[in-house]
Amino acid sequence: MSEASSIPDHALREVLAMLQGLFSCGDYADAKVTCGGGAWPIHSLIVCPRSTFFKGALRSGFKESRSKVVDLPEDNRWAVFRMVKYFYSLDYTEDLATELTMGGIMKRHTEDRSEYVSRLNINVVMYAMGDKYGIKSLKKLAENKFEAAHEAISGTPIEARELMVIIPTVYESTPETDRGLRDSVLSYASNAWSNISALPGFKDLFTRTPAFTTDLFSKVPKNIILEQCSSCGCGDEWKAESIRCVCGTVKKLT
Repeated sequence: MSEASSIPDHALREVLAMLQGLFSCGDYADAKVTCGGGAWPIHSLIVCPRSTFFKGALRSGFKESRSKVVDLPEDNRWAVFRMVKYFYSLDYTEDLATELTMGGIMKRHTEDRSEYVSRLNINVVMYAMGDKYGIKSLKKLAENKFEAAHEAISGTPIEARELMVIIPTVYESTPETDRGLRDSVLSYASNAWSNISALPGFKDLFTRTPAFTTDLFSKVPKNIILEQCSSCGCGDEWKAESIRCVCGTVKKLT
């Protein structure tokens, strides 16, 4: 039995409550994170061991090590808030109602007169934050939450629509060498492709996300349904026995 596993549950709960209290009140903070008008006090002792980025910024010769202010102007305020809170709670919220009132961290899309924000998208953003700031445990949590969010909609009418929205986000926010979420959406999309290909604009996926196109046609069976034949009205299914690039080049899938 490891030393950590021998610690009583009530003691772990007490430590977590203490950490959450430090986040709420900011006592003993020795630095702060700012973004988009928001500012959150942080404790180097808590943050730096968990993040390669913050360890470098606050303990090196960078200006942040002198000013003790880490400004993240390129990120979204609420994504940064979730990241900072994660350091102290080991979790982050997927509260969609809060996202709508705050203005959200993702793009919204409207259909059937109802506006919603995707849990999948929240977790993709947080996965990217974990990767960008070197927080491995945040990446793992986001990946687990992403899988759980997909499980909740798998096989439902909303699945294909959400996947079509989220696929470009996954590929644009993760490096090519990071297969975590890329492999997940690739698997989900191949299983739901008949529904995705029935959506208006699905072909835009190929143009906008060429890396996804390459992955899709190299990993899924060649009899994947691309679309229904509409030229003659026969209703035959077209099979992915070859793919045509936007430049006109045709590649046989053999």
